[in-house]
Amino acid sequence: MSSIIRIMIVMICSFIVFGCNDRGQEISRFYDDGRAKPVVHVTSIIDSTNSDTPWSLSEEFTYAITQKISTSGNLFIPKEPQSPLSLNDNPFGTDISWVQHMYSPSQFIVFIELFEHEEVPIVDKELPAYENYASHLNMGARIRIVDTRNSSPQIILQEIYRDSYYIAKNILKIDYNVAIWGTNEYKSSPMAMAHDQFTKNIAERIDDYILLAKNR
Repeated sequence: MSSIIRIMIVMICSFIVFGCNDRGQEISRFYDDGRAKPVVHVTSIIDSTNSDTPWSLSEEFTYAITQKISTSGNLFIPKEPQSPLSLNDNPFGTDISWVQHMYSPSQFIVFIELFEHEEVPIVDKELPAYENYASHLNMGARIRIVDTRNSSPQIILQEIYRDSYYIAKNILKIDYNVAIWGTNEYKSSPMAMAHDQFTKNIAERIDDYILLAKNR
């Protein structure tokens, strides 16, 4: 087979693959009845914690929340690169006029700041050694959703979401320098399960508030 024929075959296959991907994304923009889904942009989560995890909590939580919203089937999240915030852009400030056109054509913009991620040993005065066996993973996030469908952006949700998760210590202590995010060891770890529930709750709140705003 000549090199020219090989190149042509590769080009044809590429067109087919990308065409199918574009078609799949286009279909996911709409509900089964043909109505358009709200178009949502989830910005990279701001991590202002002092967590010492050897991976980026921002990347983990952004990925988890985005995936959970996408799989719910209620909202549409375009596959587009993240737009980094400049030092002058404060997503939680009073002036949000800059949001209006920065994330076009998205209709709803989600900003999240993770400000707490701390594992606190459970102290029992009657069982002093108990703190070596269990702890609470306390997490807190600030959430703001901005509606950019009109001429000026409107805040439809602004809240502080906190939760605490019981973390049982295994007989063999998990080394999170080895069981990092993305590995099979991490997926079954207590921290991963706590993160999964925390991001699930946030994703559901985002889903609910955007659908409520859309139907007003």
